[in-house]
Amino acid sequence: MASAATTRIPFGPLVGFGPGGVFAELIGNAAFRIAPLTDVDAEELVTSGKAGRLVSGFRGAPAADVPALTDLVHRLARLGEDVPAVAELDLNPVLALPDRCVAVDARVRLRRPEIRALTKSW
Repeated sequence: MASAATTRIPFGPLVGFGPGGVFAELIGNAAFRIAPLTDVDAEELVTSGKAGRLVSGFRGAPAADVPALTDLVHRLARLGEDVPAVAELDLNPVLALPDRCVAVDARVRLRRPEIRALTKSW
């Protein structure tokens, strides 16, 4: 299981990837990159650290679909860039299967609309 998220910070969306579900609490070790992501950024998020060991098939488990996970991370980064109303988006867990990945649960927090004071122009 994996976890992928995007959060808007002052200098742009921050994308994270790490162990999800119970593994998030047990071993943590999420990695982060600032969007926009390159192909190298996305692949490093998915294949490095402890999450990368799980993705590659830790202790005899089948390896996960790295291109599907990389695509998911790219899409989250793009969503964070294209939809500024999304303040946070957390997919946890993401089932990282040998032939695809499936987001089991999602949590989205939208930013409050900006209140602008209207001034009279006359």
